Amino acid sequence: MEVIDSKENYLLGRSVPILKALPLYQIIPLALGRVFEKADIPLALGSVFEKADIPFRIIIHNILPYLQYECNKNNNFDDIKTLFGYFKSDYSRKIWLIWRGLCCKISELKEYPLLTSLTINNCKINELKEYPLLTSLTLIYCRKMSELKEYPFLTSLHISCCDISELKEYPLLTSLTLEIYGDKISELEEYPLLTSLTLDICSSVSELKEYPLLTSLKIWKGEIRELKEYPFLTSLKIKETDISELKEYPFLTYLSIYNCENISELNEYPLLTYLAIGDCKISKLKEYPLLTYLAIGDCKISELKEYPLLTSLEIYRCSISKLKEYPLLTSLDISSCSISELKEYPLLTSLHIYESKISELKEYPLLTSLHISLSDISEIKEYPLLTSLDVCAEVIELKEYPLLTSLTLGYCKKTKKLKKYQCLTSLTIICCRIRELKEYQFLTSLTLEYCDKISELKEYPHLTSLCIRGCRHLKYIITENKEEIQKYIKKLKKK
Repeated sequence: MEVIDSKENYLLGRSVPILKALPLYQIIPLALGRVFEKADIPLALGSVFEKADIPFRIIIHNILPYLQYECNKNNNFDDIKTLFGYFKSDYSRKIWLIWRGLCCKISELKEYPLLTSLTINNCKINELKEYPLLTSLTLIYCRKMSELKEYPFLTSLHISCCDISELKEYPLLTSLTLEIYGDKISELEEYPLLTSLTLDICSSVSELKEYPLLTSLKIWKGEIRELKEYPFLTSLKIKETDISELKEYPFLTYLSIYNCENISELNEYPLLTYLAIGDCKISKLKEYPLLTYLAIGDCKISELKEYPLLTSLEIYRCSISKLKEYPLLTSLDISSCSISELKEYPLLTSLHIYESKISELKEYPLLTSLHISLSDISEIKEYPLLTSLDVCAEVIELKEYPLLTSLTLGYCKKTKKLKKYQCLTSLTIICCRIRELKEYQFLTSLTLEYCDKISELKEYPHLTSLCIRGCRHLKYIITENKEEIQKYIKKLKKK
């Protein structure tokens, strides 16, 4: 059983039963028995780790990278193996060798005449070689690399956080992704076969080129102020840009616009199936007969349209006050808006209501997931197929949900009794007045926070995750690890 005192999932194994919500640089030393300062590097960890059954993924992805970070920061990276030591179970050096394989220290590439795909991530390589058959190239965090080579058959190029300042002409290139986070590359090249273009924080690129075959375009931040006419474009994503006008894209099916304050009007896109709008000046929707997904937030839109094929609808922080009838709707998410009444949606399976004026739920026979938070809803209907319920509201009484597997209750002051849900596997209770827990034979995860009325826990034979915080009257827990849990409860009472 792994026991934590936080929702953070830094679980370092069965021999380390209690961890608090600490940053990573404190969590690793905490597993060793004491909290070190940030610059304090443990010099002999092997013997300590031998005593703990620490999960393999934590060793590889948390502990060793942490040690490498500290060593690099203090300029004393000689050989991390001497700092790390060996695990008792690692006589074959499997853990060490796998981790070394993930930490590339190669500074020079070799000649591979048949190489077709090359990915370099966070290495000290400063120059590429000539690979005549290369079709795919990905460069990430290659700070010492400043120049590309000519690859006549290259079709895919991905550059992220590198010092490359100029692109080459690749006549067969179809996919280009630039994630520069700076002002290195200032101009795009002409790529006649390009179909996918992604520009993330390319602050020096101010103009797009004409790409006659482009089907997918994504722009995040940067200095681009005008889109081009791309006759075959099907997907457009723009975020935090100064673009002021959308173009006519007859084949567009996917459109996402966020934090684009200069865009005030949508165009007619007859094939559009996905539309997401957030934090912009758009005030009116258009008729999109094929639309299946719609998300609206932080904008001036006050009225929805009739979308006969709509299956998913998200509305947050906007002035929409009335819903429409959507016969195929399966998912509905309403947050911080003035909608006061729900409609009948016969196919609805997922409903999320947050900070709204809705006071009554409807009958949804197919509903499987329900989330209610900061709402005036006081009664939840009987939903026979419900498997997940998350409530943070003044609900008086819960119903019988025979298929319920996950239950979360937060600040439900009027709810004092739980039902016996035979299929329940996950239970979370926060600041409620529930006095007694039931026996849930399949429960694997239990979280209790500031539940002053609960004095004891039942025996849950399949429990694998337990989180308790601020439960002052909790007396004991029946479990195989009784001694460890008792110490844990005593510490909680002192808080």
